[in-house]
Amino acid sequence: MENFKHIKVTTTSSLQNVEIVEYLEPISVTIVIGMNFFEDVLTGFRDVIGGKSNTYTKSLEKINEEAIIELKRRAHYLNANYVIGLSIDNDEISAQ
Repeated sequence: MENFKHIKVTTTSSLQNVEIVEYLEPISVTIVIGMNFFEDVLTGFRDVIGGKSNTYTKSLEKINEEAIIELKRRAHYLNANYVIGLSIDNDEISAQ
C-alpha cells in the first residue's frame, strides 16, 4: 500500500480548501468472503442469546479495509489524488 498512502479517502462529496480540477471515472470494488461453517454456528448461537459476534465484526472490518486499499489502488492507476463520496455496503449473500 506504500504507493497509495498519499491518496485521501472521504465519505463527503466535496472537499474543504481543495479545488477539484477534474472528476475521473467512478470506481467501485466488490469483495466476497466465505465464513467458516463452525464460526457461523457459534455466531448464530451468540446472536440468539444477545452476544456480540467478534468473528463477524472482525471480518467486516477486514473487508472494509481491503475495499479501501483496492479503491486507493484503482485511484492511483487513474492518477487521482482523492477518492470522494466513499460508501461501503456490507450485504449477506445466502444460498437460501
